[in-house]
Amino acid sequence: IHYFVLRYATLYVVNLDFVCRWQDLKGLFKKVGQVEHVEIAEHDGKSKGWGTVQFLTSAQAQRAIDQLDGTEFQSRKVQVKWDRKKGAPPGASAAFEKKNKSDHPPKKEKSAPKKQKPEPPAPNLDGALSASR
Repeated sequence: IHYFVLRYATLYVVNLDFVCRWQDLKGLFKKVGQVEHVEIAEHDGKSKGWGTVQFLTSAQAQRAIDQLDGTEFQSRKVQVKWDRKKGAPPGASAAFEKKNKSDHPPKKEKSAPKKQKPEPPAPNLDGALSASR
């Protein structure tokens, strides 16, 4: 068996219920396209709450993002996006940012700390002291 990664067809799914099995996730995603592989991230046999779904084509993967991102699955609102480790199609991240721009308030840019005005020099009192003696 030869296993290879389909470039531009793998999605990253977050906020999964910790009891979600790969079969459950595949059942959700096969409604929008041909699912080639599903994996739930685990540590010591327990789900980490995220997984990957691999489609046959990037068009099917994009359809899954469009239809399933932000939907409720097993009582949790899941996020579906391109898996950056496997590579996303050119322009996909820009499209994702544009789509989700209205969902999040704009980030405030950190401004440079304000420069404090230097304190004026202290008055020279040496002359005043000697004149009063």
